[in-house]
Amino acid sequence: MEQTIYAYAEYFAHNNSFLAYVFFFINASLQALFPPYPGDTIIVFQGYIGTLGVFSNFLIVLTTLLGTVLSGIFLFVISYKYGDNITSHRFFRRFFDVNKIDNLHKVFNKYGVGLILFNRFVPGCAMITVIAAGIFKLNRIKAIASLTIAGIVHNCLLMALGYTVGYNMPLIREILIKFNKFFILLALLLALIIFIIYLRKKKQEEISVKEPNLDNE
Repeated sequence: MEQTIYAYAEYFAHNNSFLAYVFFFINASLQALFPPYPGDTIIVFQGYIGTLGVFSNFLIVLTTLLGTVLSGIFLFVISYKYGDNITSHRFFRRFFDVNKIDNLHKVFNKYGVGLILFNRFVPGCAMITVIAAGIFKLNRIKAIASLTIAGIVHNCLLMALGYTVGYNMPLIREILIKFNKFFILLALLLALIIFIIYLRKKKQEEISVKEPNLDNE
């Protein structure tokens, strides 16, 4: 699939600048809406296209960012609108009781912005995080702002890579693989730290509950 997409990108780049900009927008949208789609490498390729002097770098960046941000906002708005229907569904309630759902609301209200910003760089997690932020009602202004910032930083880094490295796809793939591995390992490390903190906090709460009972005896 990736080679086919490259073929279309190259065709538009050499034959129709208007369709090329439309392609950049659609590519960025599919990257956000359909994680298996190889959007990262295509965005890097767009950075290389910017070095050819045929296209406006501003329009390349603008169409790419619009595709990423608008598709992310679309996912968030839909999830926000229908979130209550999802959390109240009996299938969902089989796995999450009322207390757990309330806790998830609190978690996203407190850490949602950070999760959106960080998970934008973790493969396969960006879409899930945005949907969860909508379902658990993260503040809309905060959500849209964090989606925009994450999209700008992520896409500009990818395009800067293409602008710097050029049309060297083996090297680009190697860099992206290392980049993705780094953020996956970092995410696992953070998850482990959070889990340890949670266990210690829970243990301290259990001790504090037992101490008054011992005093009463």
